[in-house]
Amino acid sequence: MEFVKRLFGSKEVETNVDETIFSASFEKEKQIVSALNMVGAGFEARGGSSLMLTEAVENGVDAIIKFNENKKKKIKGKIKVLIDKDNERILIIDNGTGFLQIKHVCEKPFDSLKELDITQTGKFARGLQGFRAFCENLYFITKRLPEDIPSNETDVIPANAGSSRLVVKLEFNSMSSKVKVKYIDKSKFDEYSNSEHGTICIYEKWKPGLFEKFNVNMLFKRLQHHFGELIRKGEIRILVESYEGKIAEIGPEQEKFQEVEPRDYSGFTPIVINPIPYDKNEKKGEISFNLHLCDRGRSDRWNQPYLLFQGRPVGDGFVSEIDEFAERPIWKHRFLTGYVTCDFCEINELRQGLKINDERDLLFKELLKIEKLLENKVKEHSKGLYELKLQRQVSELVKDLQLFFKSKNIFNFKIAKSMGFLSKENNEIEVVELAKSTGQDPNLEVKNPAGEGTEISGMEKFENTNVKKEEGGQEKTLNPDLGTHGDGHGQIKAGGLGEDAKVAELQDKDKEKGFKESEKGINKPTEQTQPHETGGNDKIKRKGMRHKPRGFGMVFQDDEFNEDLSWFDELNSVVIINSQHPRYLSRLEDESHFRDLMNYLAELYVWEITKLVHSKDDELQKGMKFLDYKFEYFEKMRRDQQEGVYANDSE
Repeated sequence: MEFVKRLFGSKEVETNVDETIFSASFEKEKQIVSALNMVGAGFEARGGSSLMLTEAVENGVDAIIKFNENKKKKIKGKIKVLIDKDNERILIIDNGTGFLQIKHVCEKPFDSLKELDITQTGKFARGLQGFRAFCENLYFITKRLPEDIPSNETDVIPANAGSSRLVVKLEFNSMSSKVKVKYIDKSKFDEYSNSEHGTICIYEKWKPGLFEKFNVNMLFKRLQHHFGELIRKGEIRILVESYEGKIAEIGPEQEKFQEVEPRDYSGFTPIVINPIPYDKNEKKGEISFNLHLCDRGRSDRWNQPYLLFQGRPVGDGFVSEIDEFAERPIWKHRFLTGYVTCDFCEINELRQGLKINDERDLLFKELLKIEKLLENKVKEHSKGLYELKLQRQVSELVKDLQLFFKSKNIFNFKIAKSMGFLSKENNEIEVVELAKSTGQDPNLEVKNPAGEGTEISGMEKFENTNVKKEEGGQEKTLNPDLGTHGDGHGQIKAGGLGEDAKVAELQDKDKEKGFKESEKGINKPTEQTQPHETGGNDKIKRKGMRHKPRGFGMVFQDDEFNEDLSWFDELNSVVIINSQHPRYLSRLEDESHFRDLMNYLAELYVWEITKLVHSKDDELQKGMKFLDYKFEYFEKMRRDQQEGVYANDSE
């Protein structure tokens, strides 16, 4: 006990003792620079140069919002990020207010003028200092409107500055706390921007190796993540441009540019969750949910749900990176995306999270409550996607198997009644809608080298084309698009507008249609056979005709009391798979067994077709034929897989 008392002291509290308070102070330049460089180190640890540049863009966004608020009007915010690879520098240009308090920015680096402004995101004045970890120099060229120059700046503006007082250049150096300020001619600003106001931020003299490490794709993702919703509202535009100079000192200057677009959720399935109101501590608001189920799972970190505060994410803001949710897999599931809005909360000093208070507690409790709902939705969605994938892959598998058996020429397959590729006897003709390009519409068909043949018919239109009657088979034609070349006794069609075309030197042949003139131009009928595939986009006026070959399909039937793995239905000419057999179910557990399931189905199909083709043979011969066909098919599959054309390969 005595030891404890000596260690922790007596419980008696001394009274009437004078209290002395010491306050930290920075007196030496080295101490000040060290404190400023700590900010840069934070950016380096949290997200690298792309995070630093995102902060610079955010300052531009805040300046645009402030301009609209001050002027009581709405300008379209424009921010341009220029990556100058030749000179190893990055510029960020905005059309905001410009620097309104230059003296304050230079002398009080950690005292933000945005602190009490609810319209501004930056509250702690740390973003500007982040350059110190990456660059030696940071320059600002800023232009204000005359009425925006503050009165406390007039004592430092040179008497002969004239109109130059509108434009100021600020020079920061990573090894100094001092800032050089120059009032310059507005032409220096006009070199980079045609706006009447705004700021040009220039990051120069990057520290060794850091400019080469800069990743423009990462910056683009951050900009999309941080400002996508403001862009969606039409408040700002952000353009990323890259200048790479000439290639080997020849040719034109290389320039690439891309506009930052908001995340596109239109193709996803929304999860309906009612907003949750908040009215406490003299604050009103609500938690609103904009969460979606992805049609294709994405493992990309930027796909994860995040918190949205005043139109922008809380830091990088992913819910899965908050300590309370880090061990809960639903928030990092690849099928879940979107954001949760919490405008009544408060951002913390590092701007990487929310302040610990009643508002944050309510938000976190509500997020925990909806986890079960999200888990159920994701499970249903995953199951549905798996079933769709299974259906699509089974269709491809059956097609592959049918084409394999067709190549064997072992059976005429006249009994086939299902759609397929085994038989072309007694074909039916089907009219199909055609498309210009591949797509998701199963009712359209499009050219595909791997597809079956289709007879495409319709009218081709030729506008502003001079068509003249051609009588002979000379080795020329007026327009190669409107006919074929003749050579000596060539078979060239002859005919004028409104006439039936005839084949030269074969005048007794049946009349064929020539070119016709109409109000819409000159038209000619076309008939051609080309490979096609189901699934198109952008329907065109022309239609096609195709044969409907027959084959043996594959269907599934739940029959847990049947020990058979599969059987053949002669009435419908399909192979039926027992989808309740333990062997099938063991391969249906998850996607990791997908290839195994496809191989299992292929074996059953080969077995059923073998029995059908060799029905008159004894069981031993059937078994030997089955092993031969199975070996040949899987050898073909192995070769196709090596060549990258395995039909059943998962996405």
